[in-house]
Amino acid sequence: MFQLKDDGFFIGDIMRIKKAHQGNYTQVHNSVVNCSELSAKAKGIYLYLYSKPDDWNFSEKRIADDFTDGKHSINGAIKELIKVGLLERTRIAPTRDNKTGKYKSEVEYVIHYEY
Repeated sequence: MFQLKDDGFFIGDIMRIKKAHQGNYTQVHNSVVNCSELSAKAKGIYLYLYSKPDDWNFSEKRIADDFTDGKHSINGAIKELIKVGLLERTRIAPTRDNKTGKYKSEVEYVIHYEY
């Protein structure tokens, strides 16, 4: 079931990351590492997301499964990244499942290389 978050976006299972930089390593601009507006958790989530390939599908639950933090904690880190402009979120128009009548929403994230 999808719920509407207080910021107007759906809590959903399908999210994708797109980034400009690619490779078999994760190299991060120092401005991200030294950003005093981000918690250590948000920086860790940034590194995790940035290390994934383009169009990698994820959910807050999937991220939480790879960390000791819960979905609520992961969501807080994602909000931090959006607030400082390192992560950009765009909701794609929801589609309705004809069988269940429920709406399915996709959210696309673009991760930025530097702060």
